[in-house]
Amino acid sequence: MGKRCDGPLQRLNRTLRVPGDVASLIEWEAANNAFHDALISRCDTPLLMKMYRSQVTLNDRYRLIYLQATPIQREVIDEHTAIANAAIERRADEAVAGAGIVVCGSDWARNL
Repeated sequence: MGKRCDGPLQRLNRTLRVPGDVASLIEWEAANNAFHDALISRCDTPLLMKMYRSQVTLNDRYRLIYLQATPIQREVIDEHTAIANAAIERRADEAVAGAGIVVCGSDWARNL
């Protein structure tokens, strides 16, 4: 794997999400954001990074509320690993499609 996302992916995959445990959810969100930040930063486009970080800030507020109230969390390790592999191997369409599954496949996104 590429150096920039290998560490964040491993951290994300090792971080537990315990429904109802705010500390674990915050830790998981930080690991998840670090992983996605590592992927997106590879585009080397400051404006995209600024827009991405703005959306993450807005998203995290509501996502944490949702995650605290949801007893069953989807398992996303395989999804994130597939996104990282596709990005590292420069299969952009596959990486973007995988990211869409992560976001749109979640109950959280469907309930918006």
